[in-house]
Amino acid sequence: YDVFFFFSSRRRHTRCSGVSWARRCVQETGINRLLAQVKATEGKVDNLGKFSIFGQIFRQASKHSYSEMCPYGTDERIFRIDFLNEASIDAGGPYREAFANMCKDLQSKTLPLLIPTPNQRNNTGLFREKWTINPKATLDIHQKMYEFFGVLMGVAIRTKHYLTLNLPSIFWKMICNKLPDLSDLDAIDRFTVQCLDDILNIEKKNVDADTFCDVIDQKFVTFLSDGTEIELIPNGAQIQVTFEKRKQFVDLVIRKRLEESQKQISWIKNGLFEIIPEAVFGIISQESLEVMICGSPQIDVDFLKKNTEYCGCDENAPTIKMFWKMLKSFDDLERSLYLKFAWGRTRLPLQDSDFTQKHRIILISSDDKQLPQSHTCFFQIDIPKYSTFDIMCQKFRLAINNCEGIDTDGTRGIEVWEDEEEEGEE
Repeated sequence: YDVFFFFSSRRRHTRCSGVSWARRCVQETGINRLLAQVKATEGKVDNLGKFSIFGQIFRQASKHSYSEMCPYGTDERIFRIDFLNEASIDAGGPYREAFANMCKDLQSKTLPLLIPTPNQRNNTGLFREKWTINPKATLDIHQKMYEFFGVLMGVAIRTKHYLTLNLPSIFWKMICNKLPDLSDLDAIDRFTVQCLDDILNIEKKNVDADTFCDVIDQKFVTFLSDGTEIELIPNGAQIQVTFEKRKQFVDLVIRKRLEESQKQISWIKNGLFEIIPEAVFGIISQESLEVMICGSPQIDVDFLKKNTEYCGCDENAPTIKMFWKMLKSFDDLERSLYLKFAWGRTRLPLQDSDFTQKHRIILISSDDKQLPQSHTCFFQIDIPKYSTFDIMCQKFRLAINNCEGIDTDGTRGIEVWEDEEEEGEE
């Protein structure tokens, strides 16, 4: 890590001319989350990056040079967020929440950049929660969106605003210029790997050259992660795989599948290298890179408690003890939702020194009907003095699962806008 930040610091001074775009411009970015929600509810796919939260931010950020978006440190922001029709003032909370919203867009049907792995779609194999590159996303606008994705990864490394992404090992290996292997294909498509193994070792089932084609009816084609069928050799759809050529077929499938997202990965790298020097990625492991960009998905309650301060009470207050008991009873998803509700982030920093602000708890008047209140810009939570543990759990679960808008009681008039000239979706 020391070597990594040595290279990063040098690039920061040579490429950013001493002042980052974030410091110089602090561009205010207007985001219409209601528009994004309406389009998502309608099942629209943002192929052109126009109405999703990721797309809206991408469109505005891409008007600037990505190399100038190189932040100085953990307290630096590359833009300010204005959630339109929400009474939000970006002192940090809306910015963090925008990153969480973009990750949610990326791992959904809203955007075409990532798709569920075959393991996820087929509910088989390991790592069924993962998303992988969409090999069908090849338009010029997709290239630009992937480049912005890479920029966000670089910003996450520099600022430690971690991206809540579930990406497979093959993704991280290719970013680090490591060669993926069969284990990486198995991690995204167990069914294909099993079929290939059956074909390669078919003789174990007493099948030989004479009976192979009676058992296996396979042409020289395969399916990519998005379900697209492609030929492995010229006119492959018309050529039968034989017993003698089964190893050739298996090798071709593995090679094609491991290379299916090379183009998109190269575009992501283009954006990433605008923020982080390319040389860095030859000296770190894919496991380290994933942690540096995504943080840890596990929420350590004791670690959070260690980095918490109290106002008007202490950790021995009955309501405070009840709160920590509740948080420990939550699973990782609920803890992540709590962080998003209280801080606009979904993952904790990796060490004490990475906290730019401490988790702050304030007790307010006793009222079992009142929900907890959060101030994401300051990582502050106001907790009513609930009478029972069950009531506290009920109110917190209601808040973290349903409170998406920021101060929506103070809206400036509900409005869903969109540029009619840019409406077309492909």
